[in-house]
Amino acid sequence: MTYATVVHRYANDLVMEHGEDAPIQAALRAHTLLDQGDRAGYALWRRIGSMSNVILSKTAVLDGRIS
Repeated sequence: MTYATVVHRYANDLVMEHGEDAPIQAALRAHTLLDQGDRAGYALWRRIGSMSNVILSKTAVLDGRIS
């Protein structure tokens, strides 16, 4: 499984669980990891947060919320 696939799967799961709060949840997790000194974990969760924003924006377009 590629890094991009892992990021997309985690982001999708996060969106399914938290909806529009997914990017916030990812940011909270990222900062927790950074506080623990885990820079790689921080970077991963920042990417997951960014991907969750992409997923949410595509969902909004498909739902007709954005024209």
